[in-house]
Amino acid sequence: MDTLSSSAQASLAGPARAGEAMTAVSEGEKGTAVTTVSGSLPAVQQFFAQPAVKRSMPAAIAIFAFLALLLFWATLSSKEMRSVSTGMDTADIQLAYEALVAGNYDVEIDVVTGQVLVESNKYQEAKIFLASQGLPRSATDGGVSSLSDDSSMTTSQFMEQVRYQGAMEKELAASIARISTIETARVHLAAPKQSVFVRDRQPAKASVIVTPFSGRVVDQSQVQSIVHLVSSSVPYLALEDVTVVDHFGNLLTKSGTDISSSPVANNAQFVAQREAELASRLRQLLSPVLGQESMRVAVNLELDFTEIESTLEQYFDAESDSPEIRSEVLTEDTQTGLKAAEGIP
Repeated sequence: MDTLSSSAQASLAGPARAGEAMTAVSEGEKGTAVTTVSGSLPAVQQFFAQPAVKRSMPAAIAIFAFLALLLFWATLSSKEMRSVSTGMDTADIQLAYEALVAGNYDVEIDVVTGQVLVESNKYQEAKIFLASQGLPRSATDGGVSSLSDDSSMTTSQFMEQVRYQGAMEKELAASIARISTIETARVHLAAPKQSVFVRDRQPAKASVIVTPFSGRVVDQSQVQSIVHLVSSSVPYLALEDVTVVDHFGNLLTKSGTDISSSPVANNAQFVAQREAELASRLRQLLSPVLGQESMRVAVNLELDFTEIESTLEQYFDAESDSPEIRSEVLTEDTQTGLKAAEGIP
């Protein structure tokens, strides 16, 4: 029994000594960590206590302060840019860039999208400036390609029809602006909802406003081309239901009852076109000096349309290149030595 109790006491004492050993090891590790941290601080203090480090410390602080100030200034002075060429084609983007550079605007080009960027606080001013320069010249924004934008299942049928009609107007205006004498064009369509019954169908109507280039005139053949183009693009739109006017409000299309084919009407139309052309050229010459709002130009032409018809028939001899003799009569009366009979026989 004494032997067993001694063995039990020895077995119980073994774990106790092991626990004391582990505690001693952990306390030793803590002492080593504290010694390492406390030992690194004097090393840092010794580094900063060196004379060379003390001499260079003000310069290093000044450099770090300058870099921080420079970073802060760059953050404040960064310009927020905004695109002014959204919806323009490549030709209009180039013209817009050249116009803004000539107008002394701070312009940048986005290397990713190729859009022309200006400062956000100059955005509206730049848009107004481009509009004064007649840009954009092509109506690419808002055409048929825009029908897929902002489309949703909750869009009503009426809104879809309005958007489709607006897209058709944009496309027709862009097509008309392709004519060489026309600078800008605008199209208005009045297309009612058609019925499935032929007798209840209502005809569509269209109005076109064209602005020719300065010094150019839209002739009657181009007007007829515009009428046929619009009529062929819209269902149930007859030729006589298309009206074309210019930017002065002059009616360019003629109805079927007009005697536009008469010589008097043609002469009057020719005089009006010449007067408009000369007046436009005078405005272009005088507006830089006097200003567009400080002058009124009117031209009155008096042309003589008198025609004289004359008919002349002249025959030439091909060999002698002289007038050819058409007819000739030769009469000869000769007398020889005999005396002619005289008196009463």
